[in-house]
Amino acid sequence: MRKWHLPVNIQEAVHYHHTPLLARSAPLDAALTNLSNQIALFMQNGEEGNQPGQVIDDEAWQFCSLSADLAESVIEEADALCEESFRLFIQS
Repeated sequence: MRKWHLPVNIQEAVHYHHTPLLARSAPLDAALTNLSNQIALFMQNGEEGNQPGQVIDDEAWQFCSLSADLAESVIEEADALCEESFRLFIQS
């Protein structure tokens, strides 16, 4: 990513998205990337016995000043938006 001259915050968000609190200059970006990744994985894999709050790193939610209790509603809204996007592409 350095070769592409991406900003440091993007480099750190990608590099530290599994350990966002280790990011030095962009821990919030890394934490948000972590949450996005966890939500995407949950949506991709389905519930399979997991609850949204169990899949998502509580530390990342806390660092972002959010509650893991929001996970289920965020996933439901993201799922609805994805379905709408797919519907629009199919109609095109």
